[in-house]
Amino acid sequence: MELSGSVAADSLPSTALVRVSAINKRFGGVRALRDVNLEVRAGEVHALLGENGAGKSTLIKILSGVHALDSGTIEIAGRRVEFDSPAKSRAAGIAVVYQDLSLVESLSVADNLLLGREPRAALGFVRQRALMARAEAFLTELGIPLDPRATVGSLPFAYRQMTEIAKALLGDVRLLILDEPTSSLTSDEVRILFDAIGKATRRGVGVIYVTHRLNEVFEISQRVTVLRDGADAGTFVTAETDMKRLVSAIVGTARSASMSSRAEPAAPRKIDPSPVLSLSNVSNDRLRAIDVSVLKGEIHGLAGLIGSGRTEILETVFGLRPLESGTIEIDGRRWRPSGPADA
Repeated sequence: MELSGSVAADSLPSTALVRVSAINKRFGGVRALRDVNLEVRAGEVHALLGENGAGKSTLIKILSGVHALDSGTIEIAGRRVEFDSPAKSRAAGIAVVYQDLSLVESLSVADNLLLGREPRAALGFVRQRALMARAEAFLTELGIPLDPRATVGSLPFAYRQMTEIAKALLGDVRLLILDEPTSSLTSDEVRILFDAIGKATRRGVGVIYVTHRLNEVFEISQRVTVLRDGADAGTFVTAETDMKRLVSAIVGTARSASMSSRAEPAAPRKIDPSPVLSLSNVSNDRLRAIDVSVLKGEIHGLAGLIGSGRTEILETVFGLRPLESGTIEIDGRRWRPSGPADA
């Protein structure tokens, strides 16, 4: 998968849109960031990598005004800035899309996109037609397949996430920070997201793209910065590096070598053929004739597109969704959950 309209690193402006220099942050006795540097150019997708606890979230929260830095500087277009609130960060053109969404589920997609900036008539009433038209035109421009009239709470999670990203891009955004944006998306939805990012970068928006999926780094980014234990572990031009170098930077050379030495797959473990859980011909308001058998000692994967019924299977087993027909067995004994407490 290639990013539609992506640009090479050497064709980007050489001056930084955002420059973070020698950032330090401490929480009590824990030094979360140590002299961290990061530069993002206009129109660039800059991947930010690192293990859990490497400092990625702390850096994002400093850029978004959630945390104050202890020392160091932040510059936007060469001008030094200081953020003591998310409002000041947003006013400077920085928008962040976290994994935890900040949408009002009872409102429509259009209402969420323009919340706080609705077109209003002379007496202060919201001009609904103008609001819908503006939201629809913007979604069409980005190529995001969302119905502006749909209630956000009725959408699958992937489309709520796309609503959040569209909301972040609507306005005078200079830097867009995406925190694990594809964690709940299918491959087709990732394509839509990447195309939307491509349209944003062609408008000159810089993007910090946080992910644990290294294959996405090579698909979408022009440069990569790696954090390890709160410090810089290197910045790389994506086209000039490879997976092995990035893994070494993320985990350290010694650990990378150790991981490589253990790369041979272990012999398959013998599984007890007795099922601990069996679903036979299970049906309800969302499931049709489902058969699933989970063996003792087995890790059993459930795969499918959003809306295919994966969550509903778990809700039925857990007693959150009533069983209408079929049988559930635990260790060979028939069982019908009356609710989560019973489960």
